[in-house]
Amino acid sequence: MRTGTITETVAILAILARSLSACGANVQQTSLAPAIVLELHSPDAPSFQVKINGLPVPVSLDLGDADPLRLTKGALDAIKAVPTGQTVKRWGMDGAYDEPTYTVPRLEIGNAVFTNVVARLDAPHTGYKVTSSATGVLGTALLKPFVVVLDYPHRRMLLLAPKDARMQDLCRGTAVPFSVRSPEFKGEAVADVDTDVGQLSLWWDTGAQLTMVNQASSHATDRVISRRFILGGRDFGPYPLGLVITDLPFDGFIGDDFFVKHRVCVDYPSSRVVVADEAAH
Repeated sequence: MRTGTITETVAILAILARSLSACGANVQQTSLAPAIVLELHSPDAPSFQVKINGLPVPVSLDLGDADPLRLTKGALDAIKAVPTGQTVKRWGMDGAYDEPTYTVPRLEIGNAVFTNVVARLDAPHTGYKVTSSATGVLGTALLKPFVVVLDYPHRRMLLLAPKDARMQDLCRGTAVPFSVRSPEFKGEAVADVDTDVGQLSLWWDTGAQLTMVNQASSHATDRVISRRFILGGRDFGPYPLGLVITDLPFDGFIGDDFFVKHRVCVDYPSSRVVVADEAAH
């Protein structure tokens, strides 16, 4: 998730990581998954077009957000989303607040069709501002049945079924299992990484500009260049690690500086991330 400052970003990310949503959506995928065009607008998260109730809507992809979908008030009005009459409680920099939820009858991402998706309002509040390059945010809740192929340099994303034959080419590389160090992020794309400052649990996060670690975990006082950055037995170091000071249930996150250099397959059904052998140029 992108916000005004790095500290605000990880504070809200930590809350979302602890608040996994039961979206209640149904999904079907009836043909070969096409490539979805990604747009990169730094410092915002990557964005792409979806269809909601038949209307094109630009949304950003935030792997650090466990909600299924968030939409701005304008987008909710345009698609005629139906209020559920219920709210969800969220915690931000200014404490707890309630957000209304809406039912989205039909959401299309490539050839994947989701029905009866529960979306919440995407509105600014202290420590968070709505992105300017999209009118909504897609989180991870709807992506769990898929292998999510993220190929930033070629500006594309694919949602593959677990047995899709294209995985042999697109997702051949270093397998990095999801971390099992804590039940708080079970089933989420969190990697155990060996670095010069110790073993860190880092969340793969398309909503983060940089790879950052909690200062309390690194025991450093400034940005660190770690000679080792070992994922799944492969050393990607030396690697720069930014610092944040916040309370997280994990040690930080792997950000866009990694995604722009490597094709990454987030294999939710197999609880792993695969970093492709082929460098993405």
